[in-house]
Amino acid sequence: MLVNTHNMRACYDFLKSVSFKGLRLPSSRNVTFVAKKLKGYHGFYIYPDHIIVIDTCTPTIERLMQIMAHEMIHAALEQNAEADHGEHDDNFKSLGEIIENEMGWKRGSV
Repeated sequence: MLVNTHNMRACYDFLKSVSFKGLRLPSSRNVTFVAKKLKGYHGFYIYPDHIIVIDTCTPTIERLMQIMAHEMIHAALEQNAEADHGEHDDNFKSLGEIIENEMGWKRGSV
C-alpha cells in the first residue's frame, strides 16, 4: 500500500467520527497531511500547526489507521490542554487503550 494525502484524510475523518467523538480535534480541512518516506519512525504530529506526517511505506490500511490514531491521540491531548508535547505518558496510554478496544486492535498497536 502506498500512503497518500487523500487516504490519510479519509482515515482521519473516519477515526474522528467513530473513536474520537467528544474530543476536540481540528477538522481535517484544518490539518495538513504529509505522506513521505520516513526513516526510524512511522509518523509524527506537529503542534500547533496541525501537521500529520506518515510514512509512505506503511504496509496495510489497518497499520495506517493505527498510526493515524496514534498521531490523533497526540493531537487530542494537545487540543484538550493536557500538555502532551509528544510524550507517551499515562494520559496517552489511557486514551490509546480506549481507542484500541473500540477498534478491536491488540493492546500496544497504537
